[in-house]
Amino acid sequence: MFVRTLRDALITRGVSVRVIDRSQAANTASASRWDSISRPVARFARFEEIWQSYAVGREASQTRSSGELMVVNSHAGWWVPDLPGLTVYHGTRSGFGSAVQPRLSLSYAKSRYGIGPFEARSAGRRLVVAVSHSAADELLSLYGLVADAVLLNAVDIDQYHPRDRATVRRHLGLESSGFLALFTGRPGRHKGTDLLTEISRGLPADITIVAAVPRRYDAHPRTRQLVGLDHDRIAELYAACDAFVFPSRWEACSYSLVEALASGLPPVASRVGHMPEVCASDESLDAIAPANLEPAAFIRSLISLRDRPDLRNSASRAARRFAESNHDAMRWAHAYISLLERAESANRN
Repeated sequence: MFVRTLRDALITRGVSVRVIDRSQAANTASASRWDSISRPVARFARFEEIWQSYAVGREASQTRSSGELMVVNSHAGWWVPDLPGLTVYHGTRSGFGSAVQPRLSLSYAKSRYGIGPFEARSAGRRLVVAVSHSAADELLSLYGLVADAVLLNAVDIDQYHPRDRATVRRHLGLESSGFLALFTGRPGRHKGTDLLTEISRGLPADITIVAAVPRRYDAHPRTRQLVGLDHDRIAELYAACDAFVFPSRWEACSYSLVEALASGLPPVASRVGHMPEVCASDESLDAIAPANLEPAAFIRSLISLRDRPDLRNSASRAARRFAESNHDAMRWAHAYISLLERAESANRN
């Protein structure tokens, strides 16, 4: 999502963009003796993503034109720390591991001590961009990196916007009455779908959770799962619902939340990632954000939104207003262009 949005926005503003895809770079890597040995080892050790980032760095160093700047995500630039440009951190893998994965698990050890050092090295000589203040805090506390800029993620706010709810519901074949709370994202502990099941179990009969997910999961029977919707249908789905429910355990700047805000959907979301910034922007948004991850807290907020149209309308307007000020892809692209100009100037000097 980030790469596509940034690429399209920069191209719209006349910037020449070349994208090196991680998996594609790995598959087109030269069949050297090093590759034939290192890649199977990385795959066996479940570190293929780090090997793919090495392949990205190698292709970038071999094909980069003079003066060309790099924008790399997370550890994708660890092999070429001296190439100029930006390293963008969508949080840290170490922070994700600490928040989501059991401390005595191999997955935690991999995130914290395996991926983490490559992620930290990827900053190199480039400017460091964090996608939220929480991501910047993680970079400083876990890697000792100071973010040069904090830029919240963005979407096309003309694609994600409020619409007539009744019309969109008819188009999508959804029931015309009843309170619908939307969840979007990948099922799993990270996004809190286990908590979503408990929330659904405790809701009154006239509040239904609609889960737009890439694959089916073991949801509560009253949860309506919509699997594999494309972006246009999901944009309509946001506008068809009454609230957004998102009990995630860890985020940096969630695109699901950004899309919901742009659609004017009141967010009943955990206070992780950039949600504290959302809450600070308006008292109605702060009022509906659960104080903790207890399912009962989410249930209370959803019931309040159902019972109080004034609160729902106020939160809807505030959500859209926050998105217009902070998540507009065109303004966002301009901010990235300014950072790239700064990086170019620093490289010349």
